[in-house]
Amino acid sequence: MAILDNAVLSVLKSQIPGFVIDSYPNFVAFIEAYYEWMENSEEGAALYHSKKLLDYKNVDETIDDFLEYFRKDFLPYFPADIALDERKLIKTAREFYSKKGSLESIKFLFRVLYNKEIEIFYPKEQVLRASDGKWNQPQSIKVILSAENENLDLDLLAKRQGIGSTSRAKCRIESANRSIDKFLNREVVELFISNITKSFKVGENLQILYYDVNDQPQTFSESIIGSLSSITITPNRTGLKYKENDPVVLVGGVSSTGIEAIAVVGDVSVGGLRGVSVVDGGFGFRDYPNTVTSVINSPGDSGTGANVVVSTLDYANTIYFRVNTDSIESIANSTIGAANLSFSNISGISNANSTLANAFSYANLAFAPLKTLNVVSGGSGFTGEPTLDFKVSYITNNIAQQYMDSLGHIGVLKILNGGGGYSPGNDKIIFSSTTGYGANAAFTVGSNGTINSISIISRGEGYYEMPPIYLANSSNTIAASNGTGAVIVAYGFGDAEETDISVDDAGRIKNIKLLTRGFDYRSTPTVSLRVQDLTTTAISEVLVEGDVVYQGTSYSTATYKANVDKYDAGTSTLRVYDYSGTVSAGTLVLPTTNTSVVSFIKYGNGQAKATAEFLSGVIKYPGFWSKSDGFLSWDQYLQDSEKYHNFSYEIVVDKALETYRNIIRDIIHPAGMSIIGDYVVSNEIEQSDYDNLRVGYGSLGQNTVNVVANTVTASGGTNTYFNVYATVNSYIVISPDTSREIVKRISNVVSNSILTLESSVAYIGNNKIRIVNSNSNVFVLATSTELLANDVLTYTNGSVINSALILSITGNVISTNTNGLANSDVYYSVTPRINTQSYRIISV
Repeated sequence: MAILDNAVLSVLKSQIPGFVIDSYPNFVAFIEAYYEWMENSEEGAALYHSKKLLDYKNVDETIDDFLEYFRKDFLPYFPADIALDERKLIKTAREFYSKKGSLESIKFLFRVLYNKEIEIFYPKEQVLRASDGKWNQPQSIKVILSAENENLDLDLLAKRQGIGSTSRAKCRIESANRSIDKFLNREVVELFISNITKSFKVGENLQILYYDVNDQPQTFSESIIGSLSSITITPNRTGLKYKENDPVVLVGGVSSTGIEAIAVVGDVSVGGLRGVSVVDGGFGFRDYPNTVTSVINSPGDSGTGANVVVSTLDYANTIYFRVNTDSIESIANSTIGAANLSFSNISGISNANSTLANAFSYANLAFAPLKTLNVVSGGSGFTGEPTLDFKVSYITNNIAQQYMDSLGHIGVLKILNGGGGYSPGNDKIIFSSTTGYGANAAFTVGSNGTINSISIISRGEGYYEMPPIYLANSSNTIAASNGTGAVIVAYGFGDAEETDISVDDAGRIKNIKLLTRGFDYRSTPTVSLRVQDLTTTAISEVLVEGDVVYQGTSYSTATYKANVDKYDAGTSTLRVYDYSGTVSAGTLVLPTTNTSVVSFIKYGNGQAKATAEFLSGVIKYPGFWSKSDGFLSWDQYLQDSEKYHNFSYEIVVDKALETYRNIIRDIIHPAGMSIIGDYVVSNEIEQSDYDNLRVGYGSLGQNTVNVVANTVTASGGTNTYFNVYATVNSYIVISPDTSREIVKRISNVVSNSILTLESSVAYIGNNKIRIVNSNSNVFVLATSTELLANDVLTYTNGSVINSALILSITGNVISTNTNGLANSDVYYSVTPRINTQSYRIISV
């Protein structure tokens, strides 16, 4: 009970005459009780409230009975039941209505009414507008600070105007950053600029008027570094067979004291094997599948999925060779004195008394050079040409596959250089090996004693690595042969072939990377992508960029010409550009001396062309779209009359639109706008929900399930408990032996051992696939760890839906039971094989 501070009761007795107090005490008590009743806050309260009226106009002081009137005056249409303290809400009414219709006011209203955080989305932000994309292209100028400006606070330059000292070109300085240029080995300041009025001039200073920390005007003036802006590949001259980081040669443009820019090939296109042609059939191949072909990637190449097989052999040059087909495995544990060693070539008993000639089995196998190869699958992701490796095999008597190279027989000797002065009667061929033995060969010579043919007399064995071949005299003295200069190479079975592999669009240059933009360029350099590295004997003369080198008797009749870029004495590598003709091992004529080419590397096919951009030091970086406005098939939508237009807004909250639509319209809805509700499911679970949560478990060995499409069937154990734990709208969690769990809602409990799910257990695959026409192999563009044999793979080809049963998986190659239609980079779905797998049932 509250009493007024200035109550009459407190002074009442002083106002009553003394005789009344003495003579009529009951009357005085009555008067005191009356005023006490009038002046307290809980009983009569007439005087109490009349004297507090001025206080009641303050919402913090007013009584609860008056709050309703405050709300009706200041917050009409607000419901009585709100989450926020009503007095606090009334005090914010003025600020609330000043922002009526704004995003902040709508969010505030939901906090007040429902204690919920919401998101508001304006569909007009996703309305497709033609040519409305926001393109940004950063531009900058680099300078090296003089001692005067070394300690300058670069933030003082931001938002100032920069002016070229000679050109008077103007720009706006957006920001400035310090960095260490590892190629210049010094600090560089990069000024990002915009609103350039015209071109700057080479070598001029950039001047910026700014105010220092004392608000005094100062002038920043530094020389613009002459840097390259970019190098652009010519669209119709992208070349072939280039690889990432192949060198790019820049010629000219830089001052005598400047530093050249460094550029390399950037991204290149990838492809699959298109075909393989046989240039030289080699020696000792057998029909498929007795010749196994492996595709070997070039260094750094990540291509996968290619498969090449032998198609036909050059049967006109067939040879026959006897190979022992006995396997030691079947009698590995038998003693020599065993009653019967069971040699397959002896029909009766074979033992220690049997001759080896009768016991061993031989197969007279046919071998021939390669004639044609078939690309079964081109694979994908190849940036260059791979090589092929062949292994020739045969079958032993226990059906085991053995390879010819494990026997170590000499196959063929090839003459790379016939030399001169040799005599078959005085010289002989020597096979230099520490493991092999028994090989023998003879040769014939032509005029001047040049070796022109070699015949194998005995192929020997045990040459597991093909031996070096030497010519010796009749006394086997290698260094004392009569002739000189011959070069002969030995090859085994399934070797000495030469193939030409073509790859679809592999190595087309997409862009050029500038590793450093150079220093003190004065003009635009030319760009060469026709580059070779020649490994030579030591060069003593000083070579400079642009010097000409050639092979031949004179420059006018040269078979090979090139321009010098630079020479690395440490590696004896001479880099040349804009070459013509074909380089070969041998003499290379330099401006004043000669050297010899030992080996060489050719980068790409030399047909690519690119252009450098030099803007007197202004650098243009690759542009980008800051928003997707105007992008077709993106996240933009055509304007409609329901959602996507300029006069709608969407409230995203876990509450149905019908429960708040009218309140929003009455209180805060902007005139002329349409309201859209997006109901989201909250991931919060109240404690009461936890109290009702039940989880049923099926563990492997006690309770497991099989799943076909959307039907779950108990497959093990005796206590399924589907009727106990599973209800409609409960969830079942299945853990198959793949990389992901499967969670599905239960739509029907058919019985204690059968459930129906809301949909099939199929899911979208992790990667993409490539299909070869009329081939049952499918190639995943990454490792297919999520897939298993007996899963069903589904993909589309145009409007056609293809499904195939997976038979086996090797790496990223999936063998199926169905031939596919050619397609590449398509998504797929997987319907997993789920048998006897553990599960959990979660019901609320």
